[in-house]
Amino acid sequence: LPGATDGFAGLAPDIGALESGLTAATYILTIEAAPGGTTIPAPGSYTYLQGENVPVLATPDPGFRFSSWIGDARTLNPLPVMMDADKSISPVFVQLPVVLTVEIIGNGTTSPAPGLYEYPANTEVPLSATPAIGWSFDRWEGSISSTEPMTIIIMDTSKTARAVFVQIVYTLTIDMAVGGSTDPAAGSYTYPGGNLVLVRANPSGGYNFVRWLESGLELSTYNPVGILMDRNRLIAPVF
Repeated sequence: LPGATDGFAGLAPDIGALESGLTAATYILTIEAAPGGTTIPAPGSYTYLQGENVPVLATPDPGFRFSSWIGDARTLNPLPVMMDADKSISPVFVQLPVVLTVEIIGNGTTSPAPGLYEYPANTEVPLSATPAIGWSFDRWEGSISSTEPMTIIIMDTSKTARAVFVQIVYTLTIDMAVGGSTDPAAGSYTYPGGNLVLVRANPSGGYNFVRWLESGLELSTYNPVGILMDRNRLIAPVF
């Protein structure tokens, strides 16, 4: 019929209006903070268009390593997050073991013995130092400062503990005696602790060696005699 379509003229769709009313779907990505590091983007909430693939990078602090993600079973780093729904993720950082290095200067032993040892962070490690004969413990140095042979070091980071031993020096005094001489000659001599000093008595003509005295008490009848320098000593021959 002529003009039959005239009544529908007002029903023609406004394409521009329809297009302006269409809005792409968006989703929210929430990145939660975690101890031991941070992320790029930083922790927070972000809006992305549906279908966007968002890379999230976990950055550990010094002394930590990236382990995994909470909210996503993958361990990729950076992690590509497909925005097909609202999502929430959080990185997991693991603290690295710390290393204790034990060293010795001088002559002695330590517990733990010299070497490298791994501990969980913040472990309290007992240290002890024992000098060898003729030596004395002087100090701990390095990451710890102490003059006590037994101490504790807190391993909040990798550290070095160095035990310093110093050699003890003792004095050997050989008194003169009537009827002979000695080798070394009568006098005072210093020796490192632990040394064995050989002393010989040489009787003069008409005399015989009888014995050694130490501080007035009988020491030995051997000639020569070995004197262990583990203390200050005063000896004299008797002819």
